[in-house]
Amino acid sequence: GQTFTGELTLTGESPSLTGAMKVQGIEIELSSVEVSGSTVEIAFDGAPFGMPGLFEMRLDIEGDRARGGGSGPPGTFTLEGTRVSGPSGTETPEEARR
Repeated sequence: GQTFTGELTLTGESPSLTGAMKVQGIEIELSSVEVSGSTVEIAFDGAPFGMPGLFEMRLDIEGDRARGGGSGPPGTFTLEGTRVSGPSGTETPEEARR
């Protein structure tokens, strides 16, 4: 399968989060963001990526790492990621150690 690198940005405070995703230089607004405990679920329209239809993703957060899966027009897929920054006005653990 193909590997895509992207950036997910969430803003606001739970339960009123909003966000955007940037993949292959294209940034789109998320249509929904839900947080429950250590799980984040997002959805967005894939049309800007040339794949019209709803994409849904679920990430289980453990510390600064995230793993999960999703589905969309091309089928199911797996996800993994690493937090690169914390909420505005805070330092990530790496920044705090510098």
